[in-house]
Amino acid sequence: VEELKSLINPRTALISITMAQGLTGVIQPIEEIQKIAQEREVLLHLEASNAFGKYHFTFDADYLTFSGDKIHAPIGTGGLFAKKNVPLVPLILGGNSLRGGTLDTQALHALNAACHKSALHLDAMSLEVARLRNRFEQEVMGLVPDAKILFKNSLRLPNTTVISFPFVHQEALHYFLRKQNIETVLGGNSTQHLYHLLHHIDPLVATCALSFSLSRMTTLEEVLLAASKIGEIVQKIRSPKMFPAQTMTYSLPLNKKIREKIDRPRFMGTLQEKEGMRLVIGEERGFTLYWLVDLLDGVIADARYQVFGPVAFYAIGEIASELVMRKNIAQASRITADLIDGPYGFPKEASSIINQVILAIDTAVSQCSDIDCRTDDYEMTPIELDLDENPSGIPGWEEFPKEKKLHIIEEVINKEIRPYVELDDGGVKVVELKENDLLISYQGSCTTCHSATGSTLTAIQKILRAKVYPRLSVIPQL
Repeated sequence: VEELKSLINPRTALISITMAQGLTGVIQPIEEIQKIAQEREVLLHLEASNAFGKYHFTFDADYLTFSGDKIHAPIGTGGLFAKKNVPLVPLILGGNSLRGGTLDTQALHALNAACHKSALHLDAMSLEVARLRNRFEQEVMGLVPDAKILFKNSLRLPNTTVISFPFVHQEALHYFLRKQNIETVLGGNSTQHLYHLLHHIDPLVATCALSFSLSRMTTLEEVLLAASKIGEIVQKIRSPKMFPAQTMTYSLPLNKKIREKIDRPRFMGTLQEKEGMRLVIGEERGFTLYWLVDLLDGVIADARYQVFGPVAFYAIGEIASELVMRKNIAQASRITADLIDGPYGFPKEASSIINQVILAIDTAVSQCSDIDCRTDDYEMTPIELDLDENPSGIPGWEEFPKEKKLHIIEEVINKEIRPYVELDDGGVKVVELKENDLLISYQGSCTTCHSATGSTLTAIQKILRAKVYPRLSVIPQL
């Protein structure tokens, strides 16, 4: 509430807020928010889809909207309440009403019937369903004692609960429960995914949490059956036979660069077959990758992945997908664990996860052995630039003997440069160091492309200047 107050300024025209969060069940302090809007003379809109028909409430907002499918009405139906004399402009113009076009009268009749039934069962939803929800939580806690019920002490919807199961990834549990006809909720897009709603509280808890919702038609028998299935599946997933070393890798300390990959996923999901492309799927114990490979030249046109496992899997999936994009199959086959790990610095305990991803890549590559990979036209592998370590170079560099300088340069090349060059079936070799001029022999699959070769040599020079000595000049051996 205090944060809301700080966001309101003289230009604020409307406050729009969700009354209750559908995934967590947490109910907003609507009375306080209404009071703030009235004091600041700002219009207030309440989005009440998750609250409508779930519990008794009164409101004094200027607008209130709800979606019909939340009360068993047809998808696409909904309602809008508005006070008299408040601004209200139709989105679809035409006719003499607030909405142009032909109304779907059948769907509106169904919405009316659903609202009527929802009103009749409102007391049951508020009391009986809440009792079943509490019984469900008790049963789950009895079977999985280390589970954690989130938001239990908050004002929440009577039909919703969020439970976190330590060392059980949410997507793995979601997958196996669906096979038992038990539906759980992970959320939709990245901003409304349950993990992204919870990870600011505790990333480890967020990784292992699922949202469960009951309806007015849910029975005690269904609640008890669901709880027992959850207990069985949690024990199954925790078994080392299903996900080896999983319990060791859930609580890994991950640095900022890795966390950014997890928090801003770009490649999560699946792909569908397209004309002229081959859909390639590589699977390895909890990790599945999807590639669309061009049948003409073997170039990977698109890449996606899905994960059942530790949170580090997400970052590794992102990195691996980014590496293979616009590469051909031959290049993808050269991806190594060092190339994934090098620029990011994963904890050593994550090595088993990285190896699983490498095995999935190998499986995908093996499905494309019949595709001719052309090497005359492809995108060079970009060398990762992380130039923040030694902005002024290594202290005392100028006084070092030549042998020590060459040793340091070789170490930097081995760690930061050579893996990327080798991915393009190339190589880099130090020939000579004269003063601050470093003569190297560089060869890649695309050395005939002067712009690509030049950009790679420029990247090598930038890395060496940042991590070794800012006056180093890289000169290619002709």
